[in-house]
Amino acid sequence: MWADTGYKTPVEVGTVSAPCIYVSTFDVQSYRYSAEKYNLEGSKRQQVIDPVQSSWPYFSTPGFSPSGEFMVFGDREGLQMRDMRTNLTSLICDIPGRAVGNVQISPDQGKLAFNGLIADGPVFGDLYVVDARPGATPVNLTNSDGGEILSVPAFSPDGKQIAYTSWGVMYATDLEGARKTEMQKDYSYWTADPIYTRDGLRIIYTAGTGWLYEGGEIFIAAVAEGGADKGVKLTEARQYGLKRAYTPMLSPDGTTLYFLGETYTGLVHLYAMPANGGAFRMVAPCVSATGLDTRLTFIAK
Repeated sequence: MWADTGYKTPVEVGTVSAPCIYVSTFDVQSYRYSAEKYNLEGSKRQQVIDPVQSSWPYFSTPGFSPSGEFMVFGDREGLQMRDMRTNLTSLICDIPGRAVGNVQISPDQGKLAFNGLIADGPVFGDLYVVDARPGATPVNLTNSDGGEILSVPAFSPDGKQIAYTSWGVMYATDLEGARKTEMQKDYSYWTADPIYTRDGLRIIYTAGTGWLYEGGEIFIAAVAEGGADKGVKLTEARQYGLKRAYTPMLSPDGTTLYFLGETYTGLVHLYAMPANGGAFRMVAPCVSATGLDTRLTFIAK
């Protein structure tokens, strides 16, 4: 299944000791991406991917499977999957004229959702889904001819739905793109980075005043037939001296919410709080240079 493509990004090889958090980042100023591994108390275990020179948008922030067995990323060749045990890489698919970004992995690790970005506008594109195997054929779920401004998609716990946002409005779609539901009830916010709770009954997301998380806070809303209820704010970033809070991620048991917070001086820290709201604490300082393209992944084996 796996072949050595010659792409030699340094990665960790061997068994992943869990639980831990992978923080993968693309720095839009230096055009480099990297990934680091932290334990749940915030101590940095090691660099998983050393920063390498990249050329946006042809390299994307890597994502990791929940088992820690493989990572996925986009490069000039298309959508790639790398076996973390052998360090060998395989091409899943390519889309002519599109660059791959924001890859997410289904709970059973059998499907990949990603954004296919048009070459002349790294935030414009369409949402795709594809089987997680070499040579698979991707399915375009939005078919907008590259007219969407997309955030990171998220699979529902049963793997049958994908939540995503386009132009700041939150949607859910099935894996064929045949049924798309508008999830949002409050249009005073620009939403991004939706994730489902472990029971699939609620959705957690970032909401701010613009597409770069201006004034961002973390919200939660109940998923209902035909959409979602109006969200309830979980964070109060300014009370903690933060300019914005964004990029939520739930712990495997669903009780702890992890997210990024940016200070007014531009530092980006990793925070945690109870999933139903309450006080939050800093888990790890300075995890990202910019935070605008940073992925949080729980590795739980």
